[in-house]
Amino acid sequence: MGILLLAGQVVAAEESLEAGPDSRWSSARWKFSTGFDYSKGDYGLDEDTELFYVPLAVEVDLFPVRAKITLPLLSIDGPSGILIDGDRMSAERTTGLGQIMGSLGYLWVPPSTAFPYLELIGKLTAPTETSRDLGNGEWAFALQVDAFKDFGRLTAFGHGGRKFYSGGAASDRLYTSVGASLRVHDRVQIGVAYDWFEASVDSVQDTHQISPFAGIKIGHQFSFGPYGLIGLSEGAPDFGIGISVSWRR
Repeated sequence: MGILLLAGQVVAAEESLEAGPDSRWSSARWKFSTGFDYSKGDYGLDEDTELFYVPLAVEVDLFPVRAKITLPLLSIDGPSGILIDGDRMSAERTTGLGQIMGSLGYLWVPPSTAFPYLELIGKLTAPTETSRDLGNGEWAFALQVDAFKDFGRLTAFGHGGRKFYSGGAASDRLYTSVGASLRVHDRVQIGVAYDWFEASVDSVQDTHQISPFAGIKIGHQFSFGPYGLIGLSEGAPDFGIGISVSWRR
């Protein structure tokens, strides 16, 4: 799920810039998005675990501030020990609502093209899971900094942050992601990202993965982005595929 979140954040920041400084604090722009994420891996165990993830998200943009809320629908089939973005779960077959996440971000526009755009983001995760196997039962807060910079048709991007948990079931953890995308057409871009998540429990490894992706715009309102995932550690799935779809007004 890491690349779905990161690619979405970079695209959202770029879309926010399209409004321009003259639209700052003016009319709200809304974005509705969904998609699916499928991954499979053994996570160092004898059996594979499959994870289906469907996010339902609503975002409002009041440049340079934007807020977003995401309702995750999850289906997990496999033995104990699987990870969701570095968090340990335990399930055989479980389907339901995961932990709802809200975020608030502020986009800083640099005074010169020599500097990258920066966005400071705060995220709050609520223990709304319908089953203990779909979450860790804790409130969590993450503080994150995103950065991206254009070099002609090439965009370099990355983020880094730390997630804090309210209880003792999981340890606070660091995470980061770096990547680049190439605009091959006015409405098409392709790219790749590397993600790292520090494990939140001692019994599992950190997550290392690489994710190729694409972003395609259809008109001024619709966009979609297929992507893949290749795990590089036992804390990551072996592979994954997914797509994000969004509509804005």
